[in-house]
Amino acid sequence: MRLMREHEGRILGVALIPLQDVSGSIRETTWAKENGFCAVVLDKVFPGRDHPCSEPLGSHRELWPFFSRAQELSMPIYLHNVQHGHRMSNLPPFQRDGLYIFAPQEGHMSLVSLFTSGLLDEFPQLQFIYTEAGTAFIKPLVQWLDRVLERPPVDYDDQEAPLTNRGPLTKIGERLRRARALHPAEVFLEKNQQKASHYFKNNFYFTIETEEAELPEALEFLGAERFLFATDYPHDDPGGRMKFEDVRLLRDNRQIAEDAKELIRWKNAQRLFSLTV
Repeated sequence: MRLMREHEGRILGVALIPLQDVSGSIRETTWAKENGFCAVVLDKVFPGRDHPCSEPLGSHRELWPFFSRAQELSMPIYLHNVQHGHRMSNLPPFQRDGLYIFAPQEGHMSLVSLFTSGLLDEFPQLQFIYTEAGTAFIKPLVQWLDRVLERPPVDYDDQEAPLTNRGPLTKIGERLRRARALHPAEVFLEKNQQKASHYFKNNFYFTIETEEAELPEALEFLGAERFLFATDYPHDDPGGRMKFEDVRLLRDNRQIAEDAKELIRWKNAQRLFSLTV
């Protein structure tokens, strides 16, 4: 807050929020809004207390009062890429034989949980900023989710009776029912009312990696309105050492239109954070 006041209009703060204390998180978010902070930051996943695995954010309904307050305050939520639990402890043996490329990323599962849990239908004005993960995953993930959630089920005559008696199921509900799931159908059936692509285009922003070859395709697929410029400076790692190279790479990328570059550089941030420029 001191730095924000010393460099008014040039530095905007974001607040780190301890989701393990939901009421404390609500108080901290309210305080941050009142004191000029422009967003809050969460880890991409919820660290489990009783086991070494991290858990998806949307699946923890005890967190929903926090998300409700964030929507009331029009407070964007950064999801920061931090390794937790089994991803960190299992990464060395996975990586040794190249198996980590098959393991689903915790952050992606947590991101998807924000709408499959029904959270974004309950709080449709929430805005999440997904950081430090690149953009190459977006198009294949969204296309796959849209296909899976809409594909008609394969009908097998010898399947057991339905897992639920609540009436007609959706297409994906029928597919899941036939999988002989471990949970009752009402627990695991999809809860989102829209296609995956709807939420990606209305509730999520993504920070870019300027050197990523798939960036232009992601912009064309999702729309340049959903991307923000980013650099990892002053971290002393490859991302941090990019510094102004990130600026140059975006400027010189001929596959990206100039109006899209302006959206990414500042116009999207101006709209998202309600900035006066």
